[in-house]
Amino acid sequence: MNKRIPSIGISIPVPQNLSHNRYMSTIAKKSSKIIVYIGEFDKYDIRGKMLCRNTSCSSYPKAPYRKYCSKKCSSTFKRWYYHNFYWDRVRSDVFKRDDYTCQICKMKYQYRYRKFVRSKNLECDHIVPRSLGSRHGYTFDTFENRVRAILEFLHNHNNLRTVCQTCHKRLTADYLSRRRLIHSDELDQIHLGSLDKNYSKSDTQTCDQWLSNANKTG
Repeated sequence: MNKRIPSIGISIPVPQNLSHNRYMSTIAKKSSKIIVYIGEFDKYDIRGKMLCRNTSCSSYPKAPYRKYCSKKCSSTFKRWYYHNFYWDRVRSDVFKRDDYTCQICKMKYQYRYRKFVRSKNLECDHIVPRSLGSRHGYTFDTFENRVRAILEFLHNHNNLRTVCQTCHKRLTADYLSRRRLIHSDELDQIHLGSLDKNYSKSDTQTCDQWLSNANKTG
């Protein structure tokens, strides 16, 4: 069964034994790594005929491509998707941006590169913790909201920083200690106001741009 979102002409595959709301809840609770699969961006016209998957394009797919109208649309969309929704790629981008250096203790660590950056000592930290996402209005109840939460919060390069394991453990312990000691309302002091929701990469779209393009082509 596919759940269709009329506003942007996208069909989301939903297991037949789950309602849509229960399915979305299951996804949100299954893992801290909320996933938006590339197939969820498939678009269709009002007759149900597939359109080019690239959100800024309204053409129909052309051979040899099944989902895209051209090599340009294929490469443009895949680059946008993998640099924004694929966690290993997002983490690699952040490590590279920070020169493989912990942003707390300023120690630079060794790394290896096999498709993605790997390091035994480095981790990618959310400056505004994931657990505060709902306090800033991010939900996972619809496809559009999942996309927004990932682009603006979970995978926003400006909300991510490179830290070493030691500093990461200390940051986490400090946050958990503060959360137990202070009134819950004071957690709002840890906010997104200082973060630029636009991306450091010029070839990425903000969520509003993505939604605008999707509405135009859907």
